[in-house]
Amino acid sequence: MIGYAHPFMNVKGVAFHARRSLVTEEKGAAAWEKYFAELCEKEPLFRQPILPITALPIQPFLRALDLLVATVYGGDPKTWWHFGVTAGKQALTTGQLKGLFKPGESRKLLAFAPKIWAGYFDFGALTTADSGPDTVDLRITGAPTHPYFEGAVVGFASGAIELLGAPKPLPDRLSGFATGSAEVLYRFKQL
Repeated sequence: MIGYAHPFMNVKGVAFHARRSLVTEEKGAAAWEKYFAELCEKEPLFRQPILPITALPIQPFLRALDLLVATVYGGDPKTWWHFGVTAGKQALTTGQLKGLFKPGESRKLLAFAPKIWAGYFDFGALTTADSGPDTVDLRITGAPTHPYFEGAVVGFASGAIELLGAPKPLPDRLSGFATGSAEVLYRFKQL
């Protein structure tokens, strides 16, 4: 399921911890422990302590998420978006972005999104650009063609701006991995 991924691409361990917190909250600690035991059998990397600042190679991280979606969420492809929306709302209410944005600051959050990307990933780029008086385009380039990047990352932005009161938090897909493109491009409207 993983598209091209250079062996030296890394993601911070905080992204893995976010999935653990979500699964434990939604499905219970037993569901996480069962999944995690299977993961450790298949991916020895996860047998070591994973700190929020641990640089995890992207291939085992994405395989871990594929296994999570398959075993805990029944393979539902909407799970990727759910991961993102939930994480975006959590980041603003109890997480790393708490207090940084006020209601009505959706454009400000989207302008800050490249810094959020850089805090998680040491590859690729997320850029945003005003594309009209009330629209912002979010583009992801240089990332593996995996649904995590399209669903969870764009979903994060959507969930966060929904919490900030954006009247239309669901963006339009202009291109994406699901449509065969090598990049992700979404347009947020009515900002």
